Amino acid sequence: MNRAIHVALVRYGPAGRVSHAPVIGCVPGFRLAMVHSSKVNALVEEALADPQIDLEVVATPERTHYELARRALEAGKHAAQALRLMELLERREVALGG
Repeated sequence: MNRAIHVALVRYGPAGRVSHAPVIGCVPGFRLAMVHSSKVNALVEEALADPQIDLEVVATPERTHYELARRALEAGKHAAQALRLMELLERREVALGG
């Protein structure tokens, strides 16, 4: 069996609690490994430094998406904007491990 995809959810606001975290938790092959509701920069630094984190799901205000995704990609992580990830999952356009 392949190792699960370890996901860091950046910003755990109302949408994160109701939508993003439950969806990530239900996707076969995904493991919600890190969430944070405040101090986004501290979480991002922690997630980028953690070799176990594979994917950073950005659920912050839209104006911050580019910078947070860019930093994740530069650190060798995968990055997804939360709403786009859910759209791709619904359309089955992302490959899932497992």
